[in-house]
Amino acid sequence: MSEKKRSIVPGVVLILIGAAFLLQQLRILDFTWRESYPFILMAVGAVFLITIFTKGDRGASFPATVLLVLGIFFFLRNFGYFSLDYYFYDLRDYWPIFLIAFGLGFIVLFLFKSDDWGVLVPGGLLLFFGAVFFLNTIDILYWRNITDFWPVILIAVGVSIVINNLRKRPE
Repeated sequence: MSEKKRSIVPGVVLILIGAAFLLQQLRILDFTWRESYPFILMAVGAVFLITIFTKGDRGASFPATVLLVLGIFFFLRNFGYFSLDYYFYDLRDYWPIFLIAFGLGFIVLFLFKSDDWGVLVPGGLLLFFGAVFFLNTIDILYWRNITDFWPVILIAVGVSIVINNLRKRPE
């Protein structure tokens, strides 16, 4: 990309931001920070998404996914698209969304870089715990119910030991 084209992008961004603020000052467009930051998150995520396909930078899939998931969540929350309006206005209620966003970021990073298996473990763990805590927040899954099933961990470990021993039979 030539140097002239690179210098145009910040100028266009400043023009758009200035025009939005001017429209707000003239009372033509009415928006607040609460209404605008989800769009900023989604726009920055979209920029990362574009760089994946234009520059071939597959590593940009992680921040693109995280920012898009967070932007979509806050958009849905701030504009009242959740049927659970009494949730998600205090950080203690919506912090699992950050775990889900980062978990999905690692999973999407693996989809773009399939040779990097190391990102599946943190992605899966963050996604699992984020989903469990999220379901607990909206009262679908209760901690009491989860703690009753701790023996499932023992069963899963036992099954994996048996399967590994059956595969590695001595000759």
